[in-house]
Order: sequence, then structure tokens, then C-alpha cells
Amino acid sequence: MIKLIKNIVFILIVIQNCSHPLQYFYDEIHKYGYIHYTTPLKNSGTGTLIGGKPSTMELIAHPETCFPSSIDSEKTNLRYIDDGNLPSRYENIMVNSESHAEFFKVMASASPSIKAGSKIKDVKQILLEMKGVKVEYIDSIKLLEFYQEKMPDICKEFLDHVGFIIQAIRVDELNFTFYNKQNGEFYLEAEKIKQFLDISIDVDWEIEKGTKLIIKTPKYIGYQLGSLRKKSKGFAFKRSTKTKDDKWVFEKISIYKNKKINREDGGKFSPDAHGFYKNINELIELEQK
Repeated sequence: MIKLIKNIVFILIVIQNCSHPLQYFYDEIHKYGYIHYTTPLKNSGTGTLIGGKPSTMELIAHPETCFPSSIDSEKTNLRYIDDGNLPSRYENIMVNSESHAEFFKVMASASPSIKAGSKIKDVKQILLEMKGVKVEYIDSIKLLEFYQEKMPDICKEFLDHVGFIIQAIRVDELNFTFYNKQNGEFYLEAEKIKQFLDISIDVDWEIEKGTKLIIKTPKYIGYQLGSLRKKSKGFAFKRSTKTKDDKWVFEKISIYKNKKINREDGGKFSPDAHGFYKNINELIELEQK
């Protein structure tokens, strides 16, 4: 189930004398039980199949491939977006020119990937406003039903070896304002935007009042990785909210024994004797015994 988050605030404040300007940003994400993205990905939302390592995530499959939003025009209702426990607010982030490289490590990770343009050196400061911080998640109960009844066998085979994004933090809107060396705002036009930022063509953006760039394509900044495995009498369902030694650390949510959920008995499940697995490889080894 989704973890309730109260008074969540994501702030990326770059201080000239700070040797690790991104550490506070990462710490905030980790504090609320998420892992920060480190790799540019075409897709980063819930249902994306992920391989590799936390530092070098590999995109295995599009989120709709194994976790479709609909089948034959019928909605699966696998995904939900929660904003009831997250304030609809923004944080002002001022980034100076000395910190551009570090800042764009964050902007380039996950999707959409936003990279520095060829003329970013002409920008003295960047003001970024993040609006609409929300949690996107896959419903665990509907996931079990879908896995047992409708998920293609090829997806189940892949899920025995890779993880999938089960929950993610996303920011609905990014607003950029660029300042020149005289501390004045740059007047923006399409060509200048392309010089300042490298934005893929599928990203929805517009210019407001000639000085503010608004990116309306949601930006993903943190995730939780799910692990769904077949077992002889059911399958294991685990989740990773942290990493160690460049490996995902998985903890048990529940082991589902029933072939089908009985709604009349409250959907109760029997827990397995196994408790905690340090990484995907150990989990696979135990389940294959």
C-alpha cells in the first residue's frame, strides 16, 4: 500500500560554499522511503521493467507492456495518483553557474531527461519552481488479481529476473527562469530555449510572458522498485525502498498463497517464513531451491 507522506517538501538549494549541493535533495527523497533516479530513462513511471544496478538502471520494457492501463478498451485500474497527503505547492530553487553540472545530473535522470544546452554557460543563474508533487503507484490488490488472471506469461518470465517500478514521486510542472550575468531575465524564444536546454521533442512545454519556460510533462524524481516472483505455491511480492553497495535491498510485503483473492474473507494472505533478502540475486536463488 502507498506510504502516507505528510508535510513533504523537496528542496534543491545550491549553496556556493557547499561541497555536496545535491546531498540535501537526495536525503529528502530517501527520508520518505524512495530511491533517487541516477540514469536518464525513456520511461520512469509505474510499471516500467528495470534491470541493471541502481547506478546504471537499464530499461527492460515500457510501462504499458506488462502493466497496461487498459485491455480491449477495458480499464485495468492498476495505477493511482495520490495527492491527498502531498501539498500542492512549489519550491523555489536558485542554481548558480558554478553548480550547473551538479544540477543537471538531477534534471537528466529519469524522464523526461532535461540536459544542459550548448549556451548554458551564458546563464548566470537558473530559478526553478517545482509544482504539484504527487505519488503515482500501482494498487497491490489489483496487481495480484491482474498477475494471476490477465498478465501475459512472457511478462511473468521477465519478472522472475527483473524488477518493476511500483511507486514513484513525480512533479507535475517545472518552471524555469534564466538570468544573465547582469542579473536580468533572459527574453525567451524557441531557439534560445534549445540553446539553454536539451529537451526531447515529446516533452510538452510553453513560454509564459516571454521569460518563463514551463514544462508540463511530469518529471519523475524518486521511485520504489517492486519484485514479483513465481513460487511453487504462489509468488513472492517484495519492495525496495533503499540501496546498499549499488544493489537494491528488498523487504517482504507479503507472500500470496491463494490462486484467487476471496473478497468475502477480507483478502487476507498467509505470510511466508522468509523475511528479508538483500538483493535480487539472493531472492532468485532462494526461490529456485
